[in-house]
Amino acid sequence: MVVFFVVVGLGMFAAGKPLFIALMPPVLGGAAFLWIWRHSISTINLEPYDEVELYEHGLLGRAGRKQRALLWSEVSSYEVGLYQPPMKLTEDGMKPTRSHGTKMHFSRDGDGDFEVMLSGIAEGDALMAEVSARIMAHLLPAALETVRSGRAMEFGPLSVDATGIHRDVRTVTWDDFDAFVENPGSRVAVRDVNGKESLHSKASELPNRAVLHALIQRLQAERSAG
Repeated sequence: MVVFFVVVGLGMFAAGKPLFIALMPPVLGGAAFLWIWRHSISTINLEPYDEVELYEHGLLGRAGRKQRALLWSEVSSYEVGLYQPPMKLTEDGMKPTRSHGTKMHFSRDGDGDFEVMLSGIAEGDALMAEVSARIMAHLLPAALETVRSGRAMEFGPLSVDATGIHRDVRTVTWDDFDAFVENPGSRVAVRDVNGKESLHSKASELPNRAVLHALIQRLQAERSAG
């Protein structure tokens, strides 16, 4: 593409156009090429990994020539959700880079986030279950230790401590707690022993929802056993 604009510029210069006029096609063409190239690179970097190798302490993700390692010890939270593909410039305008699907998103301390395209991997459900179990083995003990030491674990607008589950100034104590429920419309709530639901939240507001569920179940089980 750049060569074409250079040829156009040379033709204009040979036809007697001023130099600054003749330089415009190659300069503008080069700028357009650079923008498209940088946009393509950034789009590639947004793509989740669709090839994964699972190891004891983490996994290795690949997408084309890009590959990256993820250690369980780096993960601060993870979620499973819908994948909205980035857009890229084509001859027909802006188009998605691939089909929609399901992804696993990992947030980690430093070095950026990490995403795996579950829909593009054979036995993606089995991979999701295994990865969830390994990350839970890393995150849940730390969450339990936080609560047992008298501090609170924060999950977006909700917090969990030794007295119960809180949102803003509202609290459901462990004595009143019955269940953590998922409602239609991707909303969650805490149900008390009288069947009343409160502390309503959007599921998307709660990072590490799987850890929140596991933490509540473990704390409830410990109170029942005690």
